[in-house]
Amino acid sequence: MKITFDNTTSQNVDRVTTAYRAERSAERERAGGFALDISGTVRDNTAYGVHGRTAEEVMQEARSKDLDVLRDYMTVMSNSMSEEDFAQLQKEGCRPGDMDIETVVTIVDKIKAEMAKAGVQVIGYTDDLDSEMLAEIAGSEAYAQAIVKALTAADVPVTRKNAEQVLQTAEKADMLSEMSEGTAKYMVDNGLEPTVKDIYRAEFSGAADANRQGKGYFAEDLPGYYAKKADGGDIEALQEQIQRAVAQAGLPVNEKTMANAGWLVEKGVPLTTENLLRLERLKQTQVPADRDTVLAAAAGALAEGKDAGEANLYDGRSIYQKAAQIDGEVDALLDQAVESGNVTARRQLEEIRLRMTVEANVKLLKSGFSIDTSKLEELVDALKDLEKSQAQELFGNTKNPDASYALYKETVQKVQEIPLMPAAIAGRIAGGISPDTLNGIWQEGRGLQMAYEQAQESYEALMTSPRRDMGDNIKKAFRNVDDILQDMDLGLTEENRRAVRILGYNSMDITLENIREVKKADYTVRSIVGKMTPGATLKMIRDGVNPLETEIAALEEYFSSHEDYAGEADKYGRYLYNLEQKRAITPQEKEAYIGVYRLMRQIEKSDGAVIGSLVNAGAELTFSNLLSAVRTGKVRGVDVSIDDSFGFLQSAQGSMATITDQIAAGYTGGLTNELMQQSGEDGARPGEYQKQQAEELKQIQAVEAKVLEILKDCNMPVTHDNLMAAFGLYKASGSMWRKLKEASEEQAENQEPTEALPGEAEEILTDRESAQAAYRELTQAAQEFVEERTFAQAMTSVDVRSLQLVHKQLSLAAQAAENEEYHIPVMIDGELTTLHLTLEHGGPEKGTVRVAMENDAWGRTESTFTIEDKRITGYMVSDTEAGVQLLHRLSETLIADFADNGWESGRLDVVGGETGAAGRNRETAGSSDNQELYRLAKTFIKAYRHTGGVQAG
Repeated sequence: MKITFDNTTSQNVDRVTTAYRAERSAERERAGGFALDISGTVRDNTAYGVHGRTAEEVMQEARSKDLDVLRDYMTVMSNSMSEEDFAQLQKEGCRPGDMDIETVVTIVDKIKAEMAKAGVQVIGYTDDLDSEMLAEIAGSEAYAQAIVKALTAADVPVTRKNAEQVLQTAEKADMLSEMSEGTAKYMVDNGLEPTVKDIYRAEFSGAADANRQGKGYFAEDLPGYYAKKADGGDIEALQEQIQRAVAQAGLPVNEKTMANAGWLVEKGVPLTTENLLRLERLKQTQVPADRDTVLAAAAGALAEGKDAGEANLYDGRSIYQKAAQIDGEVDALLDQAVESGNVTARRQLEEIRLRMTVEANVKLLKSGFSIDTSKLEELVDALKDLEKSQAQELFGNTKNPDASYALYKETVQKVQEIPLMPAAIAGRIAGGISPDTLNGIWQEGRGLQMAYEQAQESYEALMTSPRRDMGDNIKKAFRNVDDILQDMDLGLTEENRRAVRILGYNSMDITLENIREVKKADYTVRSIVGKMTPGATLKMIRDGVNPLETEIAALEEYFSSHEDYAGEADKYGRYLYNLEQKRAITPQEKEAYIGVYRLMRQIEKSDGAVIGSLVNAGAELTFSNLLSAVRTGKVRGVDVSIDDSFGFLQSAQGSMATITDQIAAGYTGGLTNELMQQSGEDGARPGEYQKQQAEELKQIQAVEAKVLEILKDCNMPVTHDNLMAAFGLYKASGSMWRKLKEASEEQAENQEPTEALPGEAEEILTDRESAQAAYRELTQAAQEFVEERTFAQAMTSVDVRSLQLVHKQLSLAAQAAENEEYHIPVMIDGELTTLHLTLEHGGPEKGTVRVAMENDAWGRTESTFTIEDKRITGYMVSDTEAGVQLLHRLSETLIADFADNGWESGRLDVVGGETGAAGRNRETAGSSDNQELYRLAKTFIKAYRHTGGVQAG
């Protein structure tokens, strides 16, 4: 690890560049060297671009840049996240679709870096690109295999788009010739790296000027000094300064490096650390490069979310591969420091080792920090700053982000260590010896672990399979376990055997009570540790819960109360998908599997009521007894439907007949207990569900910028699921309520609905407070219906995904209503239409009402009305002739209605043509509670309903 890094700047720069200073990269800022170009050619004048702009324009630009950053994250998610990355995200307890995209990309960075460190490669094609198709794209099977090898080595999905990008980059690289001096000068002078795209640009830009520059200035990369260059290219007098510049760049002072430095001076290129290192990289780059080098470099660029053309021919490794290698180099350097006795270097390296992870390396490299050329003390400072940045990023909304981040790291580490500790810990917990917290369990387990290790004895781990030799020893030590269980009339189950062994480890009496307590403690600890994924830990700390010091019972309650619909629906969708892949099962058996799942969910939701009833009755906890308890009414479900009249929700009490009938159908179809036990296993094609979900995430890149703005305006996190929900809600606004109505019509015929919500949508439009409260009630009831529908009626994974989308759209609609933007279901002549209503307050007597809706008969119509001092003006537009005719009739009705309400009608224009998005105008939106706007909106809806119904009739 080299030690050359200088953040100082020249004291003369400000004085000589007050009229003009070119924009510099972050890397050049850090290097500290900046040379004034006095040749008379100013290549760029972007510095003047900020003059004369208003504060509003500056804010709009900031907003635009923020959206650009989000789109960059979306591109990374779409193009570089492989199915393996997605599966690992889920394993860590993350729901990629429900996490903000910045966090997803951050975690994927960590996963890719860890995979690079472990050398993990998964060879194969994705479903959308088979070997024949790829061979056709590449031109040969061998070339196709080479592309697959490069992509999979970089953990990049083998998709058609990625394969074509790699191929195009390789074709462009084949056109390159050996780098000329003119090309090299152009690249150094313009800050270009040896990527395929930049070399191609330099070579074919016509830049052939590699002549000496006779006079001017050159910049040493030393603080506060600019030297005048000798005329005629005589650089002998500059040898001392050039030598210092080479040393400052961290390069060895030899004939080669001195020649490179002299070349820069001769060509009139600023002699800076940055330029010296860039020239060094160019000189070591082989052009043209061999095919494998180009393919690997192109795949490495894609892994980082870049275009394949960014393939770096000097160092084609991805940023993750570089990060993994640096991680290993630190260990080697630490060993060298220990051997050499260099106390200072050892202390610094030990601190670096403590703070440095592969994930941290990725972040530093992405930021432009040069790890391999930085001084050790600067690397320590950079890692400290990075930790603070990560703490702010993950826990910025907590009281003490640094403390929360430290707790997060400690919790993740200890939870990873607990499964490897002796299983005997369960006996200590059952006996009340170990504190009833994760931290107490870890401390007690660590003590036991050290005792076993010091005695050089093997032990049975809490949550991992023992080694074969350890297993043999355990079997010998507990040869009579089955005899003990038989004498106690206990089943010969692995759980009972394990409980007896744990009692034996702790020299505890083998009694029925102790066995029961140990089994309970063992199950509880393993269950909690299994749920304490990094994703769950992150959420828990954000919620203000300390995972290490909270009692286990409280942790159980936390997980029970925080299992949301999205997570449950994901599990059920996966379950159904796996059943769909089991080609061997009959439709009756599938029905039974689904019935079993629903039964188990109902038992869980009963908070132990069913199990308690069986225990109180002295019955055994068998599947058949549980089924019997459900059949006799111990568990009941609630079904909800939408009233046909208005699209509003009604609720009804239903029985569990569907579940029991499904299970019974499985029995009559020959379903065995063995099959029922297998119902939770993956299907014949494990991993396919993750592939399907990963493919869905790739759709994120197609979302328009307008959808991002919608989420920002609604203060909703930019997640994949929210983006898809917003896209559907605003692009096909009627689909949400129509799907709900269709779902309600499929409910069982024997239900007896009872009215729960008002019938006519416009009746909620009285004032802001009451309208928002009523809309919250509406969307909440709709979400409850979706949740019940998901687990009571959905029979395919597609059904589940569709209902999940509607559920998310309802959340978004509820949030939009807080900004007085409503998506309201309206029945017009028997057809359910969604009305998109937006209210913008301009003052007590002024405001705007915008209404958009889509109808099969009239197409899309949009109307805008402005009210000021009791006078209403507006215009209405439709994209169909039928719609224009409707609006003409509507305008006549509205003029009469306005008069009845005490308003004066101004100009009301009706036009035909393209419609736009009837979104909020942020410039005019205000906060005054103008009830007139709600009255106007209600009047319009009633007039539209009446006019539409009459015309349809």
